Amino acid sequence: MGNSLTLDIGSERKYFFSKGLFIALPVMLQNLIAVGLNIIDSIMIGGLGEAAMAGVGSANQIYMIYSEVCFGTFSGAAVYVSQFWGIRDRTTVRKVVGIDFSVAIVSAIVFILGIQFTAPQLIWLFSHDASVIDLGAQYIQVAKYSYLLVGITFCLNYNCRIVQKLVLPTIISASALGVNTLFNWFLIYGKCGFPELGVRGAGYATIIARVLELIGMFACVYLQKDHPLRASLKELLSFDRKLFGDVIRLALPACGTEVGWAVCVSFVYMAYGKISAESLAVVSVTEVVACFFQCIFFGLGNATGFIIGDCLGRGETERSYYFARLSLKITWVLNVLMTVAMLLIRPFIIRFYNFTPETIDLLYVALAVWAFTITPKMLGYVMICGFMRTGGDTLFAFKIDFSMNIVQVGLAFFGVLVMHWSLPAIVAFTCLSEVGKCIMGYMRLYSRKWINIVTDAA
Repeated sequence: MGNSLTLDIGSERKYFFSKGLFIALPVMLQNLIAVGLNIIDSIMIGGLGEAAMAGVGSANQIYMIYSEVCFGTFSGAAVYVSQFWGIRDRTTVRKVVGIDFSVAIVSAIVFILGIQFTAPQLIWLFSHDASVIDLGAQYIQVAKYSYLLVGITFCLNYNCRIVQKLVLPTIISASALGVNTLFNWFLIYGKCGFPELGVRGAGYATIIARVLELIGMFACVYLQKDHPLRASLKELLSFDRKLFGDVIRLALPACGTEVGWAVCVSFVYMAYGKISAESLAVVSVTEVVACFFQCIFFGLGNATGFIIGDCLGRGETERSYYFARLSLKITWVLNVLMTVAMLLIRPFIIRFYNFTPETIDLLYVALAVWAFTITPKMLGYVMICGFMRTGGDTLFAFKIDFSMNIVQVGLAFFGVLVMHWSLPAIVAFTCLSEVGKCIMGYMRLYSRKWINIVTDAA
Protein backbone atom coordinates (compact mmCIF):
# COMPACT_ATOMS: atom_id res chain seq x y z
CA MET A 1 0.00 0.00 0.00
CA GLY A 2 1.98 3.01 -1.18
CA ASN A 3 1.45 6.66 -1.99
CA SER A 4 -0.81 5.90 -4.97
CA LEU A 5 -3.34 4.06 -2.81
CA THR A 6 -6.91 5.45 -2.56
CA LEU A 7 -7.98 5.15 1.06
CA ASP A 8 -11.44 4.32 2.37
CA ILE A 9 -11.61 7.26 4.76
CA GLY A 10 -14.50 5.87 6.80
CA SER A 11 -12.85 2.54 7.51
CA GLU A 12 -9.44 4.14 8.12
CA ARG A 13 -10.92 6.58 10.63
CA LYS A 14 -12.70 3.72 12.38
CA TYR A 15 -9.43 1.74 12.48
CA PHE A 16 -7.52 4.71 13.95
CA PHE A 17 -10.07 5.32 16.70
CA SER A 18 -10.46 1.66 17.68
CA LYS A 19 -6.74 0.89 17.57
CA GLY A 20 -5.83 4.28 19.03
CA LEU A 21 -8.15 3.98 22.00
CA PHE A 22 -6.77 0.52 22.78
CA ILE A 23 -3.26 1.99 23.01
CA ALA A 24 -4.03 5.51 24.21
CA LEU A 25 -6.24 4.70 27.20
CA PRO A 26 -3.66 2.63 29.14
CA VAL A 27 -0.90 5.12 28.26
CA MET A 28 -3.12 7.99 29.38
CA LEU A 29 -3.89 6.16 32.61
CA GLN A 30 -0.18 5.51 33.21
CA ASN A 31 0.57 9.19 32.73
CA LEU A 32 -2.36 10.22 34.92
CA ILE A 33 -1.00 7.94 37.61
CA ALA A 34 2.51 9.40 37.27
CA VAL A 35 1.17 12.96 37.31
CA GLY A 36 -1.14 12.03 40.17
CA LEU A 37 1.95 11.02 42.13
CA ASN A 38 3.48 14.43 41.40
CA ILE A 39 0.26 16.23 42.37
CA ILE A 40 0.13 14.42 45.70
CA ASP A 41 3.80 15.23 46.29
CA SER A 42 3.05 18.83 45.38
CA ILE A 43 0.07 19.11 47.75
CA MET A 44 1.89 17.46 50.65
CA ILE A 45 5.08 19.43 50.18
CA GLY A 46 3.01 22.58 49.60
CA GLY A 47 1.72 22.12 53.14
CA LEU A 48 5.25 22.94 54.32
CA GLY A 49 5.11 26.40 52.68
CA GLU A 50 6.41 28.27 49.63
CA ALA A 51 10.12 27.70 50.36
CA ALA A 52 9.70 23.91 50.49
CA MET A 53 7.62 23.97 47.32
CA ALA A 54 10.21 26.11 45.52
CA GLY A 55 13.11 23.95 46.74
CA VAL A 56 11.58 20.66 45.66
CA GLY A 57 10.42 22.24 42.40
CA SER A 58 13.99 23.33 41.71
CA ALA A 59 15.32 19.86 42.51
CA ASN A 60 12.79 18.33 40.15
CA GLN A 61 14.23 20.35 37.27
CA ILE A 62 17.31 18.12 37.52
CA TYR A 63 15.16 14.99 37.56
CA MET A 64 13.29 16.30 34.52
CA ILE A 65 16.52 16.53 32.54
CA TYR A 66 17.38 12.91 33.40
CA SER A 67 13.89 11.68 32.54
CA GLU A 68 14.10 13.44 29.19
CA VAL A 69 17.44 11.72 28.45
CA CYS A 70 15.57 8.45 28.87
CA PHE A 71 12.43 9.55 27.05
CA GLY A 72 14.40 10.98 24.14
CA THR A 73 16.47 7.81 23.79
CA PHE A 74 13.49 5.48 24.08
CA SER A 75 11.29 7.47 21.71
CA GLY A 76 14.10 7.74 19.15
CA ALA A 77 14.85 4.03 19.42
CA ALA A 78 11.09 3.39 19.18
CA VAL A 79 11.40 4.00 15.43
CA TYR A 80 13.19 0.64 15.32
CA VAL A 81 11.12 -1.07 18.02
CA SER A 82 7.76 -0.12 16.47
CA GLN A 83 8.72 -0.90 12.88
CA PHE A 84 10.43 -4.20 13.71
CA TRP A 85 7.51 -5.12 15.94
CA GLY A 86 5.30 -4.37 12.93
CA ILE A 87 6.97 -7.31 11.16
CA ARG A 88 7.23 -9.30 14.45
CA ASP A 89 11.03 -9.45 14.54
CA ARG A 90 11.38 -10.13 18.28
CA THR A 91 15.13 -10.67 18.17
CA THR A 92 15.88 -7.17 16.90
CA VAL A 93 13.26 -5.65 19.21
CA ARG A 94 15.05 -7.13 22.23
CA LYS A 95 18.42 -5.90 21.03
CA VAL A 96 17.09 -2.34 20.73
CA VAL A 97 15.56 -2.59 24.22
CA GLY A 98 19.01 -3.66 25.45
CA ILE A 99 20.43 -0.44 24.01
CA ASP A 100 17.70 1.50 25.86
CA PHE A 101 18.65 -0.20 29.14
CA SER A 102 22.33 0.60 28.67
CA VAL A 103 21.73 4.30 28.08
CA ALA A 104 19.30 4.60 31.02
CA ILE A 105 21.65 2.94 33.51
CA VAL A 106 24.82 4.80 32.48
CA SER A 107 22.96 8.13 32.47
CA ALA A 108 21.51 7.49 35.94
CA ILE A 109 24.96 6.81 37.38
CA VAL A 110 26.30 10.05 35.89
CA PHE A 111 23.41 12.09 37.37
CA ILE A 112 23.69 10.44 40.79
CA LEU A 113 27.41 11.21 41.01
CA GLY A 114 26.87 14.79 39.85
CA ILE A 115 24.17 15.42 42.46
CA GLN A 116 26.24 13.82 45.20
CA PHE A 117 28.93 16.50 44.94
CA THR A 118 27.02 19.56 43.72
CA ALA A 119 23.48 19.47 45.18
CA PRO A 120 23.44 22.97 46.81
CA GLN A 121 25.08 24.54 43.75
CA LEU A 122 22.43 22.97 41.49
CA ILE A 123 19.56 24.42 43.55
CA TRP A 124 21.36 27.80 43.66
CA LEU A 125 21.00 27.98 39.87
CA PHE A 126 17.24 28.40 40.34
CA SER A 127 17.03 30.44 43.52
CA HIS A 128 19.49 32.34 45.73
CA ASP A 129 17.13 32.13 48.72
CA ALA A 130 19.00 30.27 51.50
CA SER A 131 15.96 28.36 52.74
CA VAL A 132 15.04 27.26 49.21
CA ILE A 133 18.61 26.03 48.59
CA ASP A 134 18.72 24.13 51.88
CA LEU A 135 15.36 22.40 51.42
CA GLY A 136 15.99 21.63 47.75
CA ALA A 137 19.41 20.10 48.52
CA GLN A 138 17.93 17.98 51.32
CA TYR A 139 15.33 16.56 48.98
CA ILE A 140 17.54 15.87 45.95
CA GLN A 141 20.26 14.15 48.00
CA VAL A 142 17.69 11.53 48.96
CA ALA A 143 15.66 11.40 45.74
CA LYS A 144 18.70 11.00 43.46
CA TYR A 145 18.83 7.25 44.08
CA SER A 146 15.39 6.88 42.49
CA TYR A 147 16.86 7.89 39.12
CA LEU A 148 18.33 4.44 38.46
CA LEU A 149 15.07 2.75 39.45
CA VAL A 150 13.05 5.10 37.26
CA GLY A 151 15.31 4.58 34.24
CA ILE A 152 14.99 0.78 34.27
CA THR A 153 11.25 0.84 34.99
CA PHE A 154 10.60 3.48 32.36
CA CYS A 155 12.47 1.42 29.76
CA LEU A 156 10.27 -1.61 30.38
CA ASN A 157 7.11 0.46 30.64
CA TYR A 158 7.74 2.46 27.47
CA ASN A 159 8.51 -0.55 25.33
CA CYS A 160 5.55 -2.49 26.75
CA ARG A 161 3.39 0.21 25.17
CA ILE A 162 4.90 -0.42 21.74
CA VAL A 163 4.31 -4.19 21.89
CA GLN A 164 0.80 -3.58 23.28
CA LYS A 165 1.32 -5.17 26.71
CA LEU A 166 -0.24 -2.33 28.70
CA VAL A 167 -2.70 -3.63 31.28
CA LEU A 168 -0.37 -4.99 33.97
CA PRO A 169 2.11 -2.07 33.76
CA THR A 170 -0.83 0.28 34.32
CA ILE A 171 -1.93 -1.64 37.42
CA ILE A 172 1.64 -1.68 38.71
CA SER A 173 2.00 2.09 38.24
CA ALA A 174 -1.31 2.65 40.04
CA SER A 175 -0.09 0.55 42.96
CA ALA A 176 3.15 2.55 43.10
CA LEU A 177 1.09 5.73 43.32
CA GLY A 178 -0.78 4.34 46.31
CA VAL A 179 2.45 3.36 48.05
CA ASN A 180 4.02 6.76 47.38
CA THR A 181 0.95 8.57 48.72
CA LEU A 182 0.88 6.52 51.90
CA PHE A 183 4.58 6.91 52.66
CA ASN A 184 4.49 10.62 51.84
CA TRP A 185 1.93 11.00 54.59
CA PHE A 186 3.97 8.82 56.97
CA LEU A 187 7.38 10.39 56.37
CA ILE A 188 6.74 14.06 55.58
CA TYR A 189 4.55 14.66 58.62
CA GLY A 190 5.64 11.80 60.91
CA LYS A 191 2.37 9.83 61.05
CA CYS A 192 1.74 6.35 62.52
CA GLY A 193 5.02 6.25 64.43
CA PHE A 194 7.26 7.19 61.50
CA PRO A 195 9.81 10.01 61.90
CA GLU A 196 8.85 13.50 60.69
CA LEU A 197 11.35 14.12 57.88
CA GLY A 198 9.78 16.99 55.93
CA VAL A 199 11.07 17.25 52.35
CA ARG A 200 13.49 14.34 52.88
CA GLY A 201 10.45 12.19 53.70
CA ALA A 202 9.07 12.87 50.22
CA GLY A 203 12.35 11.61 48.76
CA TYR A 204 12.29 8.41 50.80
CA ALA A 205 8.64 7.79 49.87
CA THR A 206 9.54 8.08 46.20
CA ILE A 207 12.37 5.55 46.53
CA ILE A 208 10.16 3.02 48.32
CA ALA A 209 7.46 3.33 45.65
CA ARG A 210 9.98 3.07 42.80
CA VAL A 211 11.60 -0.08 44.25
CA LEU A 212 8.23 -1.83 44.44
CA GLU A 213 7.29 -0.58 40.97
CA LEU A 214 10.52 -1.99 39.50
CA ILE A 215 9.95 -5.37 41.14
CA GLY A 216 6.42 -5.41 39.76
CA MET A 217 7.57 -4.57 36.22
CA PHE A 218 10.19 -7.34 36.19
CA ALA A 219 7.55 -9.78 37.42
CA CYS A 220 5.15 -8.54 34.73
CA VAL A 221 7.68 -9.21 31.95
CA TYR A 222 9.48 -12.32 33.16
CA LEU A 223 6.56 -14.29 34.57
CA GLN A 224 4.84 -14.24 31.17
CA LYS A 225 6.54 -16.80 28.97
CA ASP A 226 5.26 -15.22 25.73
CA HIS A 227 6.07 -11.62 26.63
CA PRO A 228 7.98 -9.99 23.72
CA LEU A 229 10.41 -8.26 26.14
CA ARG A 230 11.18 -11.43 28.13
CA ALA A 231 14.83 -11.65 27.19
CA SER A 232 17.98 -12.93 28.83
CA LEU A 233 20.83 -10.55 29.60
CA LYS A 234 22.72 -12.15 26.72
CA GLU A 235 19.87 -11.39 24.29
CA LEU A 236 19.58 -7.79 25.50
CA LEU A 237 23.31 -7.20 25.04
CA SER A 238 23.64 -9.09 21.75
CA PHE A 239 23.37 -5.94 19.63
CA ASP A 240 26.34 -5.35 17.36
CA ARG A 241 28.18 -2.12 16.67
CA LYS A 242 26.21 -1.42 13.49
CA LEU A 243 22.78 -1.71 15.14
CA PHE A 244 23.97 0.34 18.11
CA GLY A 245 25.28 3.03 15.78
CA ASP A 246 22.09 3.05 13.69
CA VAL A 247 19.81 3.28 16.74
CA ILE A 248 21.89 5.93 18.49
CA ARG A 249 22.19 7.93 15.27
CA LEU A 250 18.40 8.07 15.10
CA ALA A 251 17.91 8.43 18.87
CA LEU A 252 20.45 11.23 19.39
CA PRO A 253 18.38 13.93 17.69
CA ALA A 254 15.31 12.79 19.66
CA CYS A 255 17.36 12.72 22.86
CA GLY A 256 18.81 16.11 21.99
CA THR A 257 15.29 17.43 21.42
CA GLU A 258 14.06 16.24 24.81
CA VAL A 259 17.17 17.18 26.79
CA GLY A 260 17.37 20.51 25.00
CA TRP A 261 13.74 21.11 25.90
CA ALA A 262 14.34 20.16 29.54
CA VAL A 263 17.43 22.36 29.81
CA CYS A 264 15.61 25.29 28.23
CA VAL A 265 12.64 24.78 30.55
CA SER A 266 15.09 24.83 33.45
CA PHE A 267 16.55 28.11 32.18
CA VAL A 268 13.04 29.56 31.96
CA TYR A 269 12.51 28.31 35.52
CA MET A 270 15.68 30.21 36.49
CA ALA A 271 14.18 33.34 34.95
CA TYR A 272 11.06 32.91 37.06
CA GLY A 273 13.28 32.44 40.12
CA LYS A 274 14.64 35.95 39.58
CA ILE A 275 11.14 37.30 40.23
CA SER A 276 10.71 35.67 43.65
CA ALA A 277 10.66 32.36 45.56
CA GLU A 278 6.86 32.66 45.54
CA SER A 279 6.92 32.66 41.73
CA LEU A 280 8.91 29.41 41.76
CA ALA A 281 6.34 27.86 44.10
CA VAL A 282 3.51 28.94 41.78
CA VAL A 283 5.28 27.60 38.70
CA SER A 284 5.91 24.26 40.44
CA VAL A 285 2.19 23.90 41.10
CA THR A 286 0.92 25.09 37.72
CA GLU A 287 3.28 22.83 35.78
CA VAL A 288 2.03 19.76 37.64
CA VAL A 289 -1.62 20.75 37.17
CA ALA A 290 -1.06 21.44 33.46
CA CYS A 291 0.62 18.03 33.05
CA PHE A 292 -2.51 16.41 34.49
CA PHE A 293 -4.64 17.92 31.73
CA GLN A 294 -2.03 17.08 29.09
CA CYS A 295 -2.04 13.35 29.88
CA ILE A 296 -4.70 12.68 27.26
CA PHE A 297 -2.33 14.07 24.62
CA PHE A 298 0.47 11.78 25.79
CA GLY A 299 -1.90 8.88 25.10
CA LEU A 300 -2.80 10.29 21.69
CA GLY A 301 0.85 10.88 20.77
CA ASN A 302 1.85 7.34 21.75
CA ALA A 303 -1.10 5.81 19.90
CA THR A 304 -0.36 7.85 16.78
CA GLY A 305 3.29 6.86 16.92
CA PHE A 306 2.48 3.17 17.25
CA ILE A 307 -0.08 3.15 14.44
CA ILE A 308 2.15 5.10 12.06
CA GLY A 309 5.21 2.99 12.94
CA ASP A 310 3.23 -0.18 12.34
CA CYS A 311 2.09 1.14 8.93
CA LEU A 312 5.57 2.27 7.90
CA GLY A 313 7.01 -1.10 8.89
CA ARG A 314 4.74 -2.55 6.17
CA GLY A 315 5.47 0.26 3.69
CA GLU A 316 2.01 1.86 3.98
CA THR A 317 3.02 5.48 3.52
CA GLU A 318 -0.33 6.90 2.40
CA ARG A 319 -2.09 5.54 5.48
CA SER A 320 0.66 7.01 7.66
CA TYR A 321 0.16 10.45 6.11
CA TYR A 322 -3.60 10.30 6.64
CA PHE A 323 -3.27 9.17 10.26
CA ALA A 324 -0.82 12.00 11.01
CA ARG A 325 -3.33 14.60 9.75
CA LEU A 326 -6.20 12.94 11.61
CA SER A 327 -4.25 12.99 14.89
CA LEU A 328 -3.85 16.77 14.66
CA LYS A 329 -7.58 17.28 14.06
CA ILE A 330 -8.27 15.27 17.21
CA THR A 331 -5.66 17.34 19.07
CA TRP A 332 -7.51 20.58 18.27
CA VAL A 333 -10.77 19.24 19.70
CA LEU A 334 -9.08 17.96 22.85
CA ASN A 335 -7.26 21.28 23.30
CA VAL A 336 -10.54 23.17 23.63
CA LEU A 337 -11.93 20.66 26.13
CA MET A 338 -8.81 20.60 28.31
CA THR A 339 -8.44 24.39 28.36
CA VAL A 340 -12.03 24.84 29.56
CA ALA A 341 -11.60 22.08 32.17
CA MET A 342 -8.42 23.65 33.57
CA LEU A 343 -10.09 27.05 33.84
CA LEU A 344 -13.06 25.57 35.72
CA ILE A 345 -10.97 23.60 38.23
CA ARG A 346 -8.85 26.54 39.47
CA PRO A 347 -10.99 27.37 42.55
CA PHE A 348 -10.56 23.81 43.80
CA ILE A 349 -6.80 23.66 43.18
CA ILE A 350 -5.89 26.73 45.22
CA ARG A 351 -7.58 25.32 48.35
CA PHE A 352 -4.93 22.63 48.75
CA TYR A 353 -1.91 24.89 49.29
CA ASN A 354 -0.71 26.56 52.47
CA PHE A 355 0.46 29.73 50.70
CA THR A 356 0.07 33.39 51.60
CA PRO A 357 -3.03 35.19 50.16
CA GLU A 358 -0.82 37.06 47.67
CA THR A 359 0.72 33.81 46.39
CA ILE A 360 -2.72 32.19 46.14
CA ASP A 361 -3.95 35.11 43.98
CA LEU A 362 -0.90 34.75 41.74
CA LEU A 363 -1.51 31.00 41.45
CA TYR A 364 -5.13 31.56 40.40
CA VAL A 365 -4.16 33.88 37.54
CA ALA A 366 -1.17 31.75 36.48
CA LEU A 367 -3.38 28.66 36.17
CA ALA A 368 -5.61 30.56 33.72
CA VAL A 369 -2.65 31.55 31.55
CA TRP A 370 -1.26 28.01 31.60
CA ALA A 371 -4.65 26.71 30.43
CA PHE A 372 -4.39 28.66 27.17
CA THR A 373 -0.82 27.50 26.54
CA ILE A 374 -2.02 23.90 26.26
CA THR A 375 -3.05 24.32 22.61
CA PRO A 376 0.29 25.22 20.98
CA LYS A 377 2.28 22.99 23.36
CA MET A 378 0.23 19.87 22.68
CA LEU A 379 0.05 20.44 18.93
CA GLY A 380 3.84 20.55 18.92
CA TYR A 381 4.03 17.44 21.11
CA VAL A 382 1.80 15.35 18.86
CA MET A 383 3.67 16.53 15.77
CA ILE A 384 7.09 15.60 17.13
CA CYS A 385 6.30 12.49 19.16
CA GLY A 386 3.32 11.29 17.17
CA PHE A 387 4.61 11.21 13.61
CA MET A 388 8.00 12.92 13.06
CA ARG A 389 10.01 10.58 15.28
CA THR A 390 8.15 7.44 14.27
CA GLY A 391 8.69 8.46 10.66
CA GLY A 392 12.43 8.69 11.28
CA ASP A 393 12.46 12.50 10.94
CA THR A 394 14.25 12.97 14.26
CA LEU A 395 16.87 15.45 13.02
CA PHE A 396 14.30 17.94 11.73
CA ALA A 397 12.29 17.54 14.95
CA PHE A 398 15.44 18.36 16.89
CA LYS A 399 16.12 21.46 14.79
CA ILE A 400 12.70 23.06 15.23
CA ASP A 401 12.42 22.11 18.88
CA PHE A 402 15.90 23.33 19.79
CA SER A 403 15.60 26.62 17.91
CA MET A 404 12.21 27.47 19.39
CA ASN A 405 13.35 26.50 22.89
CA ILE A 406 16.26 28.93 22.60
CA VAL A 407 13.76 31.60 21.57
CA GLN A 408 11.63 30.74 24.61
CA VAL A 409 14.56 31.23 26.99
CA GLY A 410 15.36 34.57 25.39
CA LEU A 411 11.74 35.71 25.68
CA ALA A 412 11.61 34.68 29.36
CA PHE A 413 14.74 36.59 30.38
CA PHE A 414 13.69 39.59 28.28
CA GLY A 415 10.36 39.68 30.09
CA VAL A 416 11.96 39.35 33.53
CA LEU A 417 15.13 41.46 33.27
CA VAL A 418 14.15 44.10 30.69
CA MET A 419 10.38 44.51 30.86
CA HIS A 420 9.92 43.49 34.55
CA TRP A 421 6.58 41.92 33.74
CA SER A 422 4.52 39.77 36.12
CA LEU A 423 4.79 35.98 36.06
CA PRO A 424 1.52 35.41 34.11
CA ALA A 425 2.51 37.98 31.45
CA ILE A 426 5.91 36.35 30.96
CA VAL A 427 4.35 32.87 30.67
CA ALA A 428 2.03 34.13 27.91
CA PHE A 429 4.90 35.91 26.16
CA THR A 430 7.18 32.85 26.12
CA CYS A 431 4.38 30.77 24.56
CA LEU A 432 5.01 32.57 21.26
CA SER A 433 7.86 30.11 20.69
CA GLU A 434 5.38 27.21 20.82
CA VAL A 435 3.28 28.91 18.14
CA GLY A 436 6.36 29.12 15.89
CA LYS A 437 7.03 25.41 16.44
CA CYS A 438 3.47 24.55 15.35
CA ILE A 439 3.76 26.56 12.14
CA MET A 440 6.97 24.77 11.14
CA GLY A 441 5.47 21.43 12.15
CA TYR A 442 2.47 21.88 9.86
CA MET A 443 4.75 22.81 6.98
CA ARG A 444 6.77 19.63 7.55
CA LEU A 445 3.64 17.50 7.77
CA TYR A 446 2.33 18.54 4.37
CA SER A 447 5.77 18.22 2.75
CA ARG A 448 5.75 14.47 3.60
CA LYS A 449 9.52 14.62 4.13
CA TRP A 450 9.06 13.10 7.60
CA ILE A 451 8.07 9.74 6.10
CA ASN A 452 11.03 7.30 6.20
CA ILE A 453 11.18 3.50 6.42
CA VAL A 454 14.10 2.00 8.41
CA THR A 455 13.35 -1.74 8.30
CA ASP A 456 14.83 -2.12 4.82
CA ALA A 457 18.14 -0.62 5.98
CA ALA A 458 18.64 -2.77 9.07
